Amino acid sequence: MKQQLKTTVLLAAMAAFAIAADVTGTWTATFDTQVGAQAYTYVFKQDGTKTRLSSSAIWPA
Repeated sequence: MKQQLKTTVLLAAMAAFAIAADVTGTWTATFDTQVGAQAYTYVFKQDGTKTRLSSSAIWPA
């Protein structure tokens, strides 16, 4: 549950930055959790005012 909250907060923060800047590219994040490190990869594609996101997770990292 905490991990899901962290991911949601991270995505919300990234969305806020997306409004101000072009975030096109690949972003990675790793979180230490009770069950070990969890790695995420986010791929943003921005076209004008539209931003598309695809993500993948490697668990455990």
